[in-house]
Amino acid sequence: MTAARALALRGVSNRLLATTTSVVRSSSLRVTPSKTRGVSTRARLVCAASKEIISTDSAPGAVGPYSQAIKSGNLLFVSGCIPLVPGTTEFNSEAVEEQTDQALKNMGEILKAGGCTFDDVV
Repeated sequence: MTAARALALRGVSNRLLATTTSVVRSSSLRVTPSKTRGVSTRARLVCAASKEIISTDSAPGAVGPYSQAIKSGNLLFVSGCIPLVPGTTEFNSEAVEEQTDQALKNMGEILKAGGCTFDDVV
């Protein structure tokens, strides 16, 4: 493949990224030319994002086969926030308002463990 063709493919991949709704860090983007049926060349986008498990004792542990949160790049995915009191298996109250407050408090602790706040939530 010629250098001009490789640059053209990189330009196509950049335009494709500009039109997607996903956030992709340019440092994790690799354009790999590949031959299709030995004639044409197409660009294949490969994104490699690292994953980090986020866990804190300040919020109830996961009660199923999942993590409290997963951090990938600059994104944090929080799951399973329930109104358990940390360190116990008990709900804080039977009132929905108090359970909501506890669930949000637990979520705040998980966000903090992941280096985020509620201001970062979309």
